[in-house]
Amino acid sequence: EGTYAGVENKLSYLKELGVTAIELMPLNDVPGRCNWGYDGVLLNAPNARYGRPEDLKRLLRAAHRHNIMVYLDAVYNHFGPQLNYLHSYAESFFTDRHSTGWGPAVNLEGKHGELVRQFLIDNALMWIRDYGFDGLRLDAVHALKDNSEKHFLVELADTIRTRLVGRHVQLMLENEANQPHLLERKAGRARLYNAQWGDDFHNA
Repeated sequence: EGTYAGVENKLSYLKELGVTAIELMPLNDVPGRCNWGYDGVLLNAPNARYGRPEDLKRLLRAAHRHNIMVYLDAVYNHFGPQLNYLHSYAESFFTDRHSTGWGPAVNLEGKHGELVRQFLIDNALMWIRDYGFDGLRLDAVHALKDNSEKHFLVELADTIRTRLVGRHVQLMLENEANQPHLLERKAGRARLYNAQWGDDFHNA
């Protein structure tokens, strides 16, 4: 049906199949009636075409009753081109120091970059803490251009691990750079990120 309730109705079927985790594609609001979610504009607004925020929370609670974990695909490396007015009222969100395949890079460096970093970290915390997602799949993190002393990815994971003590949060990367330090383990537990998509296999 293309709704949160429609997914909820499929949970028993998924459990019977033996599914233990599902991933929802990006849910932040986008222009148009249908969208894969990768043209996000309003990062803090769950797409209303799929239902109300309460419907999304109910879906997550129902998934947990079925012992199914729910990931959210989170896109922080670019904003969609349509209906994106950030350039007009928050110019410092972008930088011409770097570029990506989607245009100017999201600004993660320097004084203004701190505000952008905090906005994105707060967004990640919102999905996990306020909605109940069990983890995030971070889209194309190799496009997060950041020469700061502490890379945004490290700060993001550190903050989630520190602020959500007691929560078993799964953080997964799509990372063409294949950086092993982001996947380091300490005493058998992920220090920053739990897993990475095997995207090389997919591309081959």
